[in-house]
Amino acid sequence: MALNTLQELVTFFKDSGAVKILYKQLVDNDNSKQQIYFGSGFSVLTEIPYGPVKSVKKGKTASFQARLNFSWINTTKEISPAPHTKLILYPKYPEVRLSGFLKNCPGSPNQYMRPKPKELRGEKNKPDGRVLFLGIKPDGHILAFLAGKDSAISNNIILDPPDSTPAGGIFRLVVWKKHGKTSKDILMTKLSEIHSTGWHKSCRLDSKGEFMEYTARNGGGYTLEALLGIAPNGIAAPDFLDWELKAFTSGRLTLMTPEPDLGFYKEKGVQAFTLKYGHDKAGYVKYFTGTHKCNERNKTTDLELVLSGYDPERKKITDVEGGILLLDTDGQITAGWSFSRLIEHWGKKHSNVCYVHYEKDDSKKTVQYRYESPVWFGCGTDFALFLQATHDKKIFFDPGSHIKKQANGKTTHKARSQFRIAFKDLPCLYNSWTESVLNSPPTLP
Repeated sequence: MALNTLQELVTFFKDSGAVKILYKQLVDNDNSKQQIYFGSGFSVLTEIPYGPVKSVKKGKTASFQARLNFSWINTTKEISPAPHTKLILYPKYPEVRLSGFLKNCPGSPNQYMRPKPKELRGEKNKPDGRVLFLGIKPDGHILAFLAGKDSAISNNIILDPPDSTPAGGIFRLVVWKKHGKTSKDILMTKLSEIHSTGWHKSCRLDSKGEFMEYTARNGGGYTLEALLGIAPNGIAAPDFLDWELKAFTSGRLTLMTPEPDLGFYKEKGVQAFTLKYGHDKAGYVKYFTGTHKCNERNKTTDLELVLSGYDPERKKITDVEGGILLLDTDGQITAGWSFSRLIEHWGKKHSNVCYVHYEKDDSKKTVQYRYESPVWFGCGTDFALFLQATHDKKIFFDPGSHIKKQANGKTTHKARSQFRIAFKDLPCLYNSWTESVLNSPPTLP
């Protein structure tokens, strides 16, 4: 059966394993020569899965580029891989564009992507009738469909838009409603049930979806996921419909844990780094800890965290080869994270996040957790917000790498490089931040 209607297209995406569908109404400048504009800023990166990021300098043009696992589909449901598709991030503006999406792809929609002669162009930045759809699968594969001008599918979007919400860049996210409810409505109902039933024994789901006891210290998140029917997995997809869940108990939250790709740490490794820059602590050979904030020298490590290649006044990256650096008193890089590395990690963040605070009771044999009201919803984030928050000292480097001596005399080491933020500062990372009270059942007389 051919894809003739929007509902048929959405059904095909879902049957193909897509966990979300994005769409954008194209304009004349969205073509094979000028590339497809994905938005100002880097917010679209939280919606589009991509490969390793590299910095590229060509004359006066500097950019970050990342390959995509990208395929076109046509109305007869044929899938054609587009092997040269990539995202190009221009920090000068900043903006993100899609490039290489037609090269060596016989099944690509060439006829709809040719640049128009000047005399045939419409009003600048006004939709020209074409609509681009992207179906995102959990494994990072992107299925793309281009609805031509005046087609039934594009007319459906223009004349009778589906339920949708803003997504990264200038995309919109098709909302899959169940029984007239949005994913947020459904999540709120589930969380209200969990909240109202009080304490829950620490658990997780096994591969068969069965509850099993969980005794590790990080059971708060696993227990919440189990109660929501979420089995642990390594897939970078939203936890519950199109929402990522963040269960937390302390005032400090870990944002990401990228290992350094610059400096002494990169050259010699975590063990040599910890021996050189770590401090003594009972039970350890060396321990490397300390809150490191931008442009401040940490009193414990004597290292200073700096942002290199970023202009905080213009809020733009000025050098694609810059990054976040830890410098010693001689100005040497002891450890550093290139912008490429950080963009790669930040892009794994989800644009829709729900934060749930919990209490822990470990006074009994079995640990229990209680999930509290209110909960908080953060929507829409951008790598530029991360950089500005780092400059403003709201995000800080808070490591916990160590070398420990075992009973047999041998040593073991652990790498723990983490960027963290206080809960009260989380709103600075999102375009929208809201607090929602969970419903509780009425108290019986």
